Amino acid sequence: GTLTQEPHNLRVWLDVKMDDKSEAAMEHGVRQSRAFLALVSGPCVNPDRPDDDSASNAYFRREYCVKELRWAVDAARPIKPIVRAEDKTNIGSLMA
Repeated sequence: GTLTQEPHNLRVWLDVKMDDKSEAAMEHGVRQSRAFLALVSGPCVNPDRPDDDSASNAYFRREYCVKELRWAVDAARPIKPIVRAEDKTNIGSLMA
């Protein structure tokens, strides 16, 4: 899943838009990226599964989010954390 973003013609790889959603494909996508955007959130409702526990949906509680972050670190990719406005007052606890 590569998306092209106009007007700068940037290619954006997004794990949930991939045809191959295997762990190997996710790792390949992260390692081949020039930079990694970590969309960090605290507990929040997953619109695809609104009945799930919101705490288990926090970024650092999600197995594949953590794996992707580790692959980015291992591949020495620049990491840009992006935090939801609602979570900005909790940055310290999110990173703990």
